[in-house]
Amino acid sequence: MSALTAIVCDDDPAARQAVSRLASACGFEVAAELDLAVSAVAVADVVGPTVVILDLSFPGLSSLKAIHLLQDAAPGCDVVVCSAYETVRPAALRAGATEVVDKGDLHRLEQVLRKIAELRGATSGVAAP
Repeated sequence: MSALTAIVCDDDPAARQAVSRLASACGFEVAAELDLAVSAVAVADVVGPTVVILDLSFPGLSSLKAIHLLQDAAPGCDVVVCSAYETVRPAALRAGATEVVDKGDLHRLEQVLRKIAELRGATSGVAAP
């Protein structure tokens, strides 16, 4: 697997595919595309991703709770939360999210992913895209 790996988790299949394509374009190997936060935690425990890109709302396990579990499962992984609600930004950052991006702002998500790739590429010896 690539040194830069991503898990994309969104209950909307079209959003999942768009974010996966973007992550790939930013130099990440997408290890999994999932529709439940609990699945992202289970896969993160096995894969140890560089980044998890997580929608805000899921049945069962909220993203805010999932952030802690993801960081326990994959210490050091970045968690980027995508949300249409700006009001969740402070809570998500307090929970440990690396960044919160407006769900429709793929340009901003690209900037965040490229920055993570640049920082992680420099520390892992992998050239950033």
